[in-house]
Amino acid sequence: MKFSIVVPVYNVRKYIDKCIDSILKQTYANYEVILVDDGSTDGSAELCDIYAHENKKIKVIHISNSGLSAARNKGISISSGEYIILLDSDDWFIDNSVLEKIANIATSDVVMFDMCEIVDGTGILKKLKLTENLRKNYSSGEIFLEDALSVNPNYRWYACIYAYKRSFWLENGFEYPVGYKYEDLGTTYKVLLKAKSVNVLNENVYAYRRLRNGSITSNIDVKAIEDRLFLEKEFEKYVLRNVHLSELKQKLLLNISFAYYELLIKVSDIKKKKEQKYVISLIEKNKHLAKYARKYSKKYMIIYELISLIGMYNVAKLLEIRKKIRK
Repeated sequence: MKFSIVVPVYNVRKYIDKCIDSILKQTYANYEVILVDDGSTDGSAELCDIYAHENKKIKVIHISNSGLSAARNKGISISSGEYIILLDSDDWFIDNSVLEKIANIATSDVVMFDMCEIVDGTGILKKLKLTENLRKNYSSGEIFLEDALSVNPNYRWYACIYAYKRSFWLENGFEYPVGYKYEDLGTTYKVLLKAKSVNVLNENVYAYRRLRNGSITSNIDVKAIEDRLFLEKEFEKYVLRNVHLSELKQKLLLNISFAYYELLIKVSDIKKKKEQKYVISLIEKNKHLAKYARKYSKKYMIIYELISLIGMYNVAKLLEIRKKIRK
């Protein structure tokens, strides 16, 4: 079995060595590394070329800056392995036998594995326990999601914690939405809902670097809010049209509500008052996304009622004050 490890690269000169070296240290030898340089300007592109020159397993593609989604899509399009893994260029494998472990259980459309989180600059790895309390094998992605959303209603749609069967991916025509931030939110749920089988590796094998300066998730701006709202609405439409299991549908809609409430908290990260007011107005226009969580707990019921009573702007300000107090 061959793996294709797709690594989009953009201005990560400080981190890319650790990422690539963690692949080259793998005990399992049948893999290719596809480095997609997305128009880097900090020396990352040249370093990728050096790695490719020294190791025949590594391919490098240089494209004009088009974003993470386009880079991933390009890498997947030229992959040749039975399974595809998407490794972000500032992350790394913390287990030298991860490919071997995945290969041993890779009989499904999707294989999930667990990861640790590291806040950039701290060096402290925190286990996220995403696979805790999940079974090893599921006969469909829907059954898997029933379990995953029961264990964690605020389930995160990370793209990097799965190995995808390439034939399954191509047959369904999956692509990451080009031009949008939070691209995982626009794709992962579709992949899992379409999967006919999911296997789970309950081990922490991946290190996810959080709050890196310049990363998509650490830079909250107007476009980030716009993109996330758009993708949340697309997620809602997809669930309402395509998910017919009542309990699963409710859990997925609840997950969308949680993502919506997170946006309210992130408003305070936008410092310009004019932009902040614009973002709040956008969130208010889509306040129907909040309704799915109102019966989940008293906290969400109170926030939902406050939105109607005092308006979105004032609720956002109250949450900003709460955020400052909790710090």
